[in-house]
Amino acid sequence: MNWHSKGGKSLHECGGSATPPTFMGGAGGGTKKATTDRKNNFRIILSLLFFFLLISCSKGSEIDVRSLEKNRGPDEIINTFEMILHSGTKTEWQMTADLVERFNTERYWWAYNVFLETLNNEDKNFYRSDSIHVNDITEVFTGYSNVEIISPNGYLSTDMIIWNRMTDRIHAPNDVYLKKDSNEIWGTDLHTNMNLDFIDMKQVRGQGTSEDFLSDR
Repeated sequence: MNWHSKGGKSLHECGGSATPPTFMGGAGGGTKKATTDRKNNFRIILSLLFFFLLISCSKGSEIDVRSLEKNRGPDEIINTFEMILHSGTKTEWQMTADLVERFNTERYWWAYNVFLETLNNEDKNFYRSDSIHVNDITEVFTGYSNVEIISPNGYLSTDMIIWNRMTDRIHAPNDVYLKKDSNEIWGTDLHTNMNLDFIDMKQVRGQGTSEDFLSDR
């Protein structure tokens, strides 16, 4: 799928110039030097004030730009999204979502009500979550809320996963529920892959033969 960037927004920047006022010199005997000193001191103070004003204006512009960039919204919004995920020349997953928000400058996107299905396996793998964040550069998919994975090796449920698609490694840092045949286990800090070929996690508890479910990374 080709993405098309949209034009940016013009930003208001601090500008303008300021010139210290010119003072007329006084006259007369012993007061002339004191008057000149006062004028010089006033010019120095005015110059310092002008310098700090420029710094403040510059910092204000930086904050405004960052705030606008952070809150400007997506460059592209797509309804009823469908995408094929490839690994080299091999087709791996079909991904669908109700809505996608694309941020072209930052090179990431959000998808909502997400469903993935393997295309090249006889035994299908499925994934779903309420939302997913995708980094285009690293190909890291981070799924949030009601995350579920179904594979021939079992069923996984949690509230967040980090999936590195380049290595097919998954990390689920929070509470996890796993089920395979009559085995049910709970734990945290899960490491596995999309096929649930191996399971490594902490604080394991459950029923059935949980040892058959666990393996080294």
